[in-house]
Amino acid sequence: MVPLLSAFLFSSSLSAQMAQNISFSDLDGVSHDLYEYLDSGYTVILDFSYEFCGPCHDWSVNVGHDLWEAHGPDGDNTLRMFFFDVDLSFVVSDNDVAEYTQEWGVECPVINLPGQDFFPEYPAEGYPTIYH
Repeated sequence: MVPLLSAFLFSSSLSAQMAQNISFSDLDGVSHDLYEYLDSGYTVILDFSYEFCGPCHDWSVNVGHDLWEAHGPDGDNTLRMFFFDVDLSFVVSDNDVAEYTQEWGVECPVINLPGQDFFPEYPAEGYPTIYH
């Protein structure tokens, strides 16, 4: 197992844990496997957010965007980042998620988890929840 550092932005807890593998497909239909990226030496950020979350928007626009530009495939290519829409209050279509993440300037792969709990391996104590 690979070490993973988790930071919950709405709490002061910072804990080291072992990363649990997850696999998922983004809105473009591309399949991803967390361990494949970690085993390849990439830093991986999992961003669990949703549309009507002001702090989620602020993180995506002010921090996530800059990280992706500097360290994603068009930067130094050391980072893989994934935006997970986790709005549990209602089902949001892939088109709606694509529209608002484009408005926010999210350029990393986007995953819609409509109306379902996301990965229990990565619990949220608030939003956004960012795992690194």
